[in-house]
Amino acid sequence: MERFARVVAVLVVCLVICSALPALGAVIRVKWDSTYDGPGNDWDHAYHAVQAGINAAASGDMVWVARGTYVGCITLNDGVALYGGFAGNELALAQRPAFPRGDTDPNETVLDGAHGGSVVTLGWHCAVDGCTIVNGNADMGGGISGYGCTAIRNNRIAHNHADNWGGGIRLDYSVAETAEVRNNFV
Repeated sequence: MERFARVVAVLVVCLVICSALPALGAVIRVKWDSTYDGPGNDWDHAYHAVQAGINAAASGDMVWVARGTYVGCITLNDGVALYGGFAGNELALAQRPAFPRGDTDPNETVLDGAHGGSVVTLGWHCAVDGCTIVNGNADMGGGISGYGCTAIRNNRIAHNHADNWGGGIRLDYSVAETAEVRNNFV
């Protein structure tokens, strides 16, 4: 009985320690030609559409998008980071090629809004990194539009249109000074 009580005590201590650790976010993968359409836990089971991968992600998760062209406007959930530029076989974020990569990028991840609005609409505390964002057409923020973004970096943002403000990137004034916007090019 004493041994059982000790095992239970050790388990309780482990649970307390584990609950105090910060949760590591999941990686959800998107690859238009994956064998299966979801659940995104590896490249063979990647979602075929970027928005499907985002919808499966929770705050703190990363959505990795493999090379290819993905048509349609997307909305990032709060706390989700979107990363493009993958070949579709990487196991770590650091395995992506360095940025900026230019016009001859074999792993280019194109988010094409098809002139239907802001290509990427950002939620609070999210990021967009390593994507080519084209053909947005909105009243404000044709390429990227956001009200609470944390980071917009390493992207190519081109051929977007806005009737009023921000054909490429439009951030709400409340976050424009604190957002990390760097290493983006046309």
